[in-house]
Amino acid sequence: MPDPSPDLISLGDFADTYFPSGKTRTVDGYAVTCPACRTESSLQLRDLFGRLAVACLTVDCPGNFAEALGMPEARWTTLLDTVRTDTADAAATPSKGKGSKGGDGEGRLTADDVVTFIEANYRLGRSTDGLLFAVPTYAGSNRIAREVRSIRSDVLRRFREDRRARTGKGVVIGSEIMTAALGLVAALAEDAQEHPEPVALRAAQVGDDRIVLDLGDTTGRVVDVTPTGWTVVDPSESVPLFRRSAAVQPLPEPVRGGSLDTLRDLLGLDAEDRRWLLIRGWLVGSLFAEVPRPILWATGSQGSGKSVRTRMVLSVIEPTDSLGKEPGRNERDDSTAARGRFLVSYDNITNVSQATSDWLCRLVTGVTDDRRALYTDEDLRPVSYRRSGVATSITLPPGLGSDALERIALVPLDRVPDSERRGEAGLWSAYRAAHPEILGAVLDDVVRVLRHLEDVKREAHPRPRMADYADVLRALDRGLGLDEDAGHLAAYVGAVDESLADRALDDPFTAAVLALVDQRRGHWRGRPDALLPLLSTAEGTPFDLPKWWPNTPRALGIQLRRAEEALRHAGVAVSYGKSNGARWIDLRATAARNPTGSEEAGSVPWLTDPAAGSVTTLSDPLAGSVPTLTDPAPAPE
Repeated sequence: MPDPSPDLISLGDFADTYFPSGKTRTVDGYAVTCPACRTESSLQLRDLFGRLAVACLTVDCPGNFAEALGMPEARWTTLLDTVRTDTADAAATPSKGKGSKGGDGEGRLTADDVVTFIEANYRLGRSTDGLLFAVPTYAGSNRIAREVRSIRSDVLRRFREDRRARTGKGVVIGSEIMTAALGLVAALAEDAQEHPEPVALRAAQVGDDRIVLDLGDTTGRVVDVTPTGWTVVDPSESVPLFRRSAAVQPLPEPVRGGSLDTLRDLLGLDAEDRRWLLIRGWLVGSLFAEVPRPILWATGSQGSGKSVRTRMVLSVIEPTDSLGKEPGRNERDDSTAARGRFLVSYDNITNVSQATSDWLCRLVTGVTDDRRALYTDEDLRPVSYRRSGVATSITLPPGLGSDALERIALVPLDRVPDSERRGEAGLWSAYRAAHPEILGAVLDDVVRVLRHLEDVKREAHPRPRMADYADVLRALDRGLGLDEDAGHLAAYVGAVDESLADRALDDPFTAAVLALVDQRRGHWRGRPDALLPLLSTAEGTPFDLPKWWPNTPRALGIQLRRAEEALRHAGVAVSYGKSNGARWIDLRATAARNPTGSEEAGSVPWLTDPAAGSVTTLSDPLAGSVPTLTDPAPAPE
């Protein structure tokens, strides 16, 4: 890499010297291949008020240009100060004037002409989830927000038609001019509004009394749902602004008078089956975009039809040709894919790391990522999104933490008997024929929820962790006239409780805690360093401990806190304390577990170790008498 010269150099020489792989002329500079993210024509070298501005248009670019070019940051800063932007090369597209005839006979076409046309026919802005968008405002437009770079083909076509209507002959915009124009439009969209504007994907929730569903067709029609009913309407200013990604497929126009029994029959479930209540409740709740909604997770062996059934449920709201691949390989890619879909899908998940489990929790609850703003190295733009979706696996992956299990509606599916198995082509043919009525029936349920949701929110009820989703299910039960202990909310709460209790038994760490509590007749209390070897040698603990098994008192505390909710559902309460400088952990069986021979909580200060056959005295730290806690079972040498 050449050393920067203290003499002033032109912008053209700067681009040729430090970006020799090729450059494209823009209105006020050059577009070159970014050395940091390697995206072609993404790095903009611009004249900004007489100074050189360097920025990459790629949203996820790290922006470490100096490092990518192999020079210290100080040298890079000095180099930028030596570039003369006022004496740059002459523009590749000269301005209108004598002897420069363009497609309209008035002058050669420039990128500024294209930008002017776009500003006259589109409204520019920035969404809360980081989208730089352009909304068509010309007559007959569908009022759908589109990412700025994706309007290229629409601008090419409409610009040509506009020039042909005005001059009698069309004009084709060159690739370099269009690239330069869209780059400037993206910069204008970045600063078009003081605050980001909400732009919905597929469904928008407006307060507690309105849901708007984008049908995804070319006309931009939506379904407006209120407590009085639902109707299909054309796009207008009174309708929330929507966007569409390439993954969005059109929905059929819903039909009134349908029944969800058709979908239930296609899924092969009974009306009283708890799994059907979970599916129906999730379908209705999925349209409440401002509410954290759980992931509908289907498990089952090969031959249970979990992928087909799950895809069928998903396609009621979000039609798709196939389910997506499992997450966890790259969080940035997972986040990008999730932002492009209203409902995500993951098929045949086999492994889930702790990081992926945490990411799924954030995905359901809501994620805010920071993205670098255009033409800056330091200004950040927050990108917020929340998603629900579906997932399938043979069994629940062991890596899912208890906090993730509380954000899952688990639907275990049985293997379909060979005598009852239907051909997939015929199944989907029947589904497509019934889809309009199925969608209409879901919207009828949404109307029922909207009629009662405001009252339910004001009432005092025990609520699970997904409290807002529970309110939606309670409102649905009330609208359908179902008893609280036999409705959709009861089915969801019961499924979560069972998932957490089962996980406590399946997970080797929580299973070791349960075994220890049972061995100690329902209660153990002592120092963390005393508990560590006890769990490692407890009944049922694997001989070869997994790599994630805690090996220090601090790691033990972290693992216990992560497992607290699963242990609580399995009947063991965990508490912590400190007395006279000694930290202690208390493990106590609750009424839900009631192990054989357990004493009443706090009734005895000592516990018998059945394995050792001896009696060990444990000083109560709360009493403050003895700060030392004797380890009832020292770790083996």
